[in-house]
Amino acid sequence: MNPEPMLQRLAAAARADAPPPIDVSGRVLADLSAGRARPSPQPWAFASASFVAGLFIAVLAVARLARGPDPVDEFVAFAMGMIP
Repeated sequence: MNPEPMLQRLAAAARADAPPPIDVSGRVLADLSAGRARPSPQPWAFASASFVAGLFIAVLAVARLARGPDPVDEFVAFAMGMIP
């Protein structure tokens, strides 16, 4: 079955169909003249919490690396122990 004729009929019907006239300009102008809405503090709070969490993880990572041996040396020692 060839769907092309059916699609052509649908396209012709869509071109002939007109959208219903709806005037929303009154509501839009009323909303705009009422004033500007205050921005939500939620994105800033989320960004601040994410920054603090990342800073906490970074401090823990630096503290761990500063007090422990070099991870590469530990891996080499582990690998040498596995080789008979």
